[in-house]
Amino acid sequence: MAQRIQLKAERRTRIGSLAVKKARKEGRIPAILYGHGEPLPLELSGVELVRALNAAHSSNVLVDLEIAGEAAGRKHLALIKEVQQHPLKDKVLHVDLNEIDPNQKIHAEVNVVEVGESIGVKNGGVLDHLIRHLRVECLPQNLPSEIRIDVSAMEIGSSIHVNQIAVPEGVVFMNEGHLPVFMVHAPKVEEEPTPAAAAAAAATPVQPEVIKQKKEEPAEAAKKEK
Repeated sequence: MAQRIQLKAERRTRIGSLAVKKARKEGRIPAILYGHGEPLPLELSGVELVRALNAAHSSNVLVDLEIAGEAAGRKHLALIKEVQQHPLKDKVLHVDLNEIDPNQKIHAEVNVVEVGESIGVKNGGVLDHLIRHLRVECLPQNLPSEIRIDVSAMEIGSSIHVNQIAVPEGVVFMNEGHLPVFMVHAPKVEEEPTPAAAAAAAATPVQPEVIKQKKEEPAEAAKKEK
């Protein structure tokens, strides 16, 4: 199942780029909680957030979010939608979260992970990983962290399609069942020319390029005649 983490947040009252920069210097990360009603600006502890993200093993992370000032024990269940990173420094700049209802099904994309080395690859074949994310529908509690597929029995010429994958309990795949997820191909070998074709190519003389004299413009020709 998808990893579930605990985070505490405070409502963000400081607005504007200067306020955001100040919050980051204080170790706070700006965030927005989308979902029910108007988007809610928040601030998260940078240390807690980074620790939680580093412990996550997949792109789908469920968050039990506790917001300061709300009734004791009340928590918001959310999915991390996007984490904005600094382009050069290893720092989190902003986080978007989507609030979800634990009793309503959600749609999400789950990473497909290959397990093992196929027989076909051991025999010189090439494994093509064609679908790297599967779209799923499920309750939040059933959201898989990843879909692991054993490819070790695959031989050259074989394939694994969506409808051949074991579906986790409470999960429905939204992709078309006939689509291939993995295929093992024979290695491509460049055809060498036959002796007759090679001899014919060697015997064919290379024709020199003929450089044609540039045609004179009418004006230039008239000058020469004078």
